[in-house]
Order: sequence, then structure tokens, then C-alpha cells
Amino acid sequence: MSDDNNNTRSNQNICDLRDAPDVIEKAFVADRTTTGYIRILITFMMWLFDHHREYLADGVYDMLKEADGKDIQERLNPPKRRRRSYNNKKKKRLGDESELKRPNLRAICRELLIAMKPSFNGSPHNCPIRLEGDVQLTYELIKGFMGLKKNVILVDKGDVENHAKKNNIEIDISEDHMVESKVKVSVQQSKSAYESIRSALMYLCKVTRIPKPADLVNKVGIFLAGKKRVILKEKQALGLDLNEGKRGMTKDALIKYQKGFGRAYGSKGF
Repeated sequence: MSDDNNNTRSNQNICDLRDAPDVIEKAFVADRTTTGYIRILITFMMWLFDHHREYLADGVYDMLKEADGKDIQERLNPPKRRRRSYNNKKKKRLGDESELKRPNLRAICRELLIAMKPSFNGSPHNCPIRLEGDVQLTYELIKGFMGLKKNVILVDKGDVENHAKKNNIEIDISEDHMVESKVKVSVQQSKSAYESIRSALMYLCKVTRIPKPADLVNKVGIFLAGKKRVILKEKQALGLDLNEGKRGMTKDALIKYQKGFGRAYGSKGF
């Protein structure tokens, strides 16, 4: 008894820097990776809210609807601290037609996703997306969401016409599609973008400890294999860069870097 009391008194003089067990059980991926998954899942939840509410867990739709209502009101009557950002249109990316960012809806989605936890012995996992039961994620649903992802770029008119003809794509290029001498077109995103969506959705199963449906995983994997081939063929036909990720430093850039390094640290340079 006295030993327990002594330990308690000793612990009061120690700053405990250990992470809580609830934090540790979610630390199977890096923080930066988790942030990326959450960002993708927020977009996915918003898409479900707009088009497939039946895949949201019980009570989630009502919470999202309330947050969306706040966004609508703030869009119509923006608070003074936000009035400038709402009224002054910023330069948007090519093809970005969204004006309402829906901050309240995004915030509640993020809050619900962060609150997920493992399901042990029937305890609730709090996943805002249905993963079990008669209504749960399907291959068609995931394929539909991935199919919405695109990049909008400018391409030479001749390359666009040749690609469309070769792949039996009906197009009618008008002045509205032209930006100077280029044609504004939508193309596939990078292979890694679609793989990130798959990883984010599988992250839901890892956090909640709900087994991944083997058939679903297999179908999505086959779909991504097809995506990889289509993306490569599309890039080749349109004369786009085949490399993904960060570009390597060019020879000219290396020379400039060496000259700058030499000026800073003496004539020896490297």
C-alpha cells in the first residue's frame, strides 16, 4: 500500500511525454500520410453527401446537412472577417469552376474522420462511412468516384484531333475550347493520384479493424491496372511528360547551383 502511494507521489513530479494508447493505435502510418488520406476522404464524404447519402452512417447525413446549411448562409451573407475572401475572386486553376469551398462541411467531415477508432468486441468504430451491413462500399461506387478525377490542360489542336480519332472519341472543337492556339481538354490524373484514393479508402478498414473485402480489393486493383495503361497511352498520344513526381535537376541548373556554391564558399566550389 505504501509502495503504491510512494509511486503515485513520485509520478506527480514527472512530466509524462508518452503518447496516449488511442494515439498509438492509429500511428501505423506517418502523420503526413494520414493527413493526405483524411483530405481525400473528406472529398469522398462530400461526394457521398451530394450524391449517395445512403452510404453515410446513421446520423451523419443530418450533421453534414446542418454544416452545409451554414456554408450556404455564409455564402449569401458572408461574415465581415470573410467578406473580402468571398467577394474578391482569386485566380483559379485551369478548369476549376468551384467557387464555394464549403468550409463548415469540410470541417465536420474531418472531425468525424479523426474520431474513428478500432472496433473491439463489438465496440463502435464511429466510421462516418458504411463499411458493414447491407449497404457498404462497392466497386461501382469507388470506380465512379475515381472516374470524376481529372486534370484540365492545354494541348495542341492536332494532337487532340488525332487522339480522338484513334480512340473513337467524338469531339467538336469550338472557339470556346480554345486558349490562344491550344485546346483546353480534360485528361486522366497521375497513376499515383488514383492509387492514393485506394489507399485512403483502405485506411478506413485499418483504423476501424474491419476486414477488407477481398473481392472489392481485387476489382479495384484490376481497375487501377487498366488506369495505368490508359494514362500512359494518353500521355504518349498528347505529347505529355511520361515522368511522375518531382523532376530531376537539369544540367544547366546544376551548373548555376555550383557557381553559386563556389561564390559562397570559395573558388573550389564542390
